[in-house]
Amino acid sequence: MTIRVPLQRHPDFPCSLERIEVEVARTIGRGGARKLLLTYFAEGPMRTLVLPRWRGGGGKRRDELWRTTCFEAFLRVEGEPDYYEFNFAPSRDWAAYRFTGYREGMAPARVDADEVQWAQMHPPRPGESYSSAEHDDYGRTHGWQRAEVDLSQLMDLPVDRPWRLGLSAVIEEQNGRKSYWALAHPPGAPDFHHEACFALELPAARAA
Repeated sequence: MTIRVPLQRHPDFPCSLERIEVEVARTIGRGGARKLLLTYFAEGPMRTLVLPRWRGGGGKRRDELWRTTCFEAFLRVEGEPDYYEFNFAPSRDWAAYRFTGYREGMAPARVDADEVQWAQMHPPRPGESYSSAEHDDYGRTHGWQRAEVDLSQLMDLPVDRPWRLGLSAVIEEQNGRKSYWALAHPPGAPDFHHEACFALELPAARAA
């Protein structure tokens, strides 16, 4: 089952993007492989964004991706204090961490991230082809960030229990401003680790 949900921009931080939505799927594959599939869709003028460039050779596991444009997910079992954080950058770099409690006990998580990729598309005007529309810097554009996370080694995420998921994004623009997007925001400053941000329940997974 695939779920598509919108992210909400924190009201204190304006952004040129019009919307961000996320598609989520949780699966059990052959041999018991557990995967989380995430696709982030951004709509608005991509030309205004700071997009970390792909360096070639595939993405690498890197820290502090959140300092610029980055798409994120936070995952935990319903009712448990420990949780996981995943970061995905347009450069195809990624990161994964485990926390024992709210912002406590941070350590690298034992996961692999595959198919991490960024692409953007410029919808054509009437009478244009996609190839010619790609040169329209001022038209509406779409970008998407896709990631497939292998959770098979995380035995503290039982497949027969619901999971709570937080989805978020940090968007940096060429003018230096940043905006913060999430399923929900707690009062005050943006805080993706907050209880309020784990706003989506994923039911127990079904075999693929």
